[in-house]
Amino acid sequence: MPHLIAPAEASEEGFIFAPLEPDFAADPYAAYARLRAREKLTYFADFDIHLASRFEDVSAIVMDKTMVRSLDGLVPPEEI
Repeated sequence: MPHLIAPAEASEEGFIFAPLEPDFAADPYAAYARLRAREKLTYFADFDIHLASRFEDVSAIVMDKTMVRSLDGLVPPEEI
């Protein structure tokens, strides 16, 4: 087992997410593709996050005023 810089977090379905690992930094695209293939957000308990990786999910979250307090820095004013 490689030395872990941060915990390798498994989602409820067993998908390992270790964004601080050297292997992830060297090639994150396989993990990103696997996340985008999912049809829902993925919860990673060690980081206490729900990860949204698909454009449609991120867009819906950003546009939901109950989820985002400020769009400053996220979306240019002309797109709001």
